[in-house]
Amino acid sequence: MLMDIEDAGWLHLLPNLRSLELEQVLAFPISADLPTCLTSLQLNNVGLTGAPPCLVKCPNLHTLSLQALRPSPPSRQRGDGGGAAAILDVVGPDLTSLLQCPELQNLNLSYFPTAPLPDCLGSLTKLTALTLNNCPILGHDAITEALAPLAKLTALQRFEMRDSGLLCVPPAIIQLTSLKTLLLGYNEFQSEDIIPQGPYLTNLELLALSDSIGEHTSFEEAIVRPLVAATRLQVLRVGRNWGLTLYSDDIKILIKGKPGFRKLEYSEDMLAEDLDIQSLIKDHPNVVFRILD
Repeated sequence: MLMDIEDAGWLHLLPNLRSLELEQVLAFPISADLPTCLTSLQLNNVGLTGAPPCLVKCPNLHTLSLQALRPSPPSRQRGDGGGAAAILDVVGPDLTSLLQCPELQNLNLSYFPTAPLPDCLGSLTKLTALTLNNCPILGHDAITEALAPLAKLTALQRFEMRDSGLLCVPPAIIQLTSLKTLLLGYNEFQSEDIIPQGPYLTNLELLALSDSIGEHTSFEEAIVRPLVAATRLQVLRVGRNWGLTLYSDDIKILIKGKPGFRKLEYSEDMLAEDLDIQSLIKDHPNVVFRILD
């Protein structure tokens, strides 16, 4: 239900509050006096045009969600001749106040409305988890510089960017060596260089690419060969990619050299007609072969 909060004086009644979640609030006071011991804050779809300045009062914040931020009002200039106002480029959300949260570890900026990401994001050196779901503007420009600040997040362990129109694994993250979980389902990957080589594969444990590969391509070339370097991979999710056909030999190569591999998720219609899944289960008793609807 939509709410309208004219002020946040009620927060003074909760000086020991550690977690606060507000969603669909029509107007949240950006100068609200937040409790200093707050460690988790969710301000989703509350009409903000950036990270609120009041974050300076939250030095202990480690989890922050600012989904569905709005762009700042567009700049205008006088048009030629007729006096009509011309709209210039839309200004993206201001995230500079995030720099006042030195302990921030988990950040959710899903539905980010503009591109590129601001450079200040790269200064969040303790960030271990970042979510950018439903960001088509960022996703379509991810091959260029839209996600460039991510390259500086050397502590990042979990990156999620689903349903954003990505064409491949974002180049901005391929040099990161701390990544363990990479969730990139529901995108628009092309058959060439879906999974580029890079240090990010070194410690990767979970890779999700469900419903991301629309066109017919070779499972061996698109998935298996690139993941040879991912020796610590434990879980691979490729369900609902009906452009892929899984063969026994490809699955065996996928598992080989990955002693911790324990789960492969796929859709039944992706299996080759002559694939004997029971034989695979017998040969790999420690691996779960899970069929997705």
